Amino acid sequence: MIGASYVFYGYADWHFVFLLATCTVWNQAFAVILGRSGFPDRYRSHLLAAALIGDLGLLGWFKYYGFFVGNIVTLSAHFGLPAPLPLLQVALPAGNPSTPSRACPT
Repeated sequence: MIGASYVFYGYADWHFVFLLATCTVWNQAFAVILGRSGFPDRYRSHLLAAALIGDLGLLGWFKYYGFFVGNIVTLSAHFGLPAPLPLLQVALPAGNPSTPSRACPT
């Protein structure tokens, strides 16, 4: 299944393969550490939280960066202030649920 994901994302844009590889290594490292016995439950909970924060942070970057920066730029322009953050054109990876499908009528 993971091989198919690499092919799918690589077909969309080869840069996404590095993103997927980073996510794979990140999650596998935490899974190996969490799978080891002998760690206290509190420590394991913190490790799981760190893994989830990393995954959700990456998702948030790709899904919501443009929304928040666009609103901040609009608000600062309303008050005559320069834009505090650069508006990067962050491409969403293919297959992201937030990417609208052109085949579906709206």
